[in-house]
Amino acid sequence: MNSWFLAICLWCAFAGEQPHPTPFEIPDWFKTSFLNLEDDIREAVTQNKRLMIFVHQDNCFYCAKFIQKNLGLPEIRKYLQEHFDVIDINLLGNREISGANSLGIDRPVTERQFCQHMQIWATPTLLFLDTAGKVALHLSGYIEPPQFLTAMRNITEKEKAEK
Repeated sequence: MNSWFLAICLWCAFAGEQPHPTPFEIPDWFKTSFLNLEDDIREAVTQNKRLMIFVHQDNCFYCAKFIQKNLGLPEIRKYLQEHFDVIDINLLGNREISGANSLGIDRPVTERQFCQHMQIWATPTLLFLDTAGKVALHLSGYIEPPQFLTAMRNITEKEKAEK
């Protein structure tokens, strides 16, 4: 048995939650993107924002939980909307992603190939990119709202301090 699968099963049993397929919808306030990351980063920077990539898979229990519980909180949603442009990428998707040179990808790739290159194996995964398109923070797995809010604030405060 795959050790990752076993670890996840044990963690879920310990946490008292049994993940099961859970449909969800991407929030309508996420940015509509052509998945050209250079363009998305440039647009975010012109609005004094950063880019956050939400990596998910269809029917992911923890992705649904993140959207419902974390993004359902007005404080988190407001903070994200003020400081980040948020786009979504499907871990197993086939949409084409381009403009990821700053992440070491010099040609168009599928969502799946992008995730493999970025070593994303779990969902949800959140990638926070800085103004140069480099990963400022990589969060894998579900994160409770207080810790998520702290992580977002740390990113924006760190960038303010560096200016």
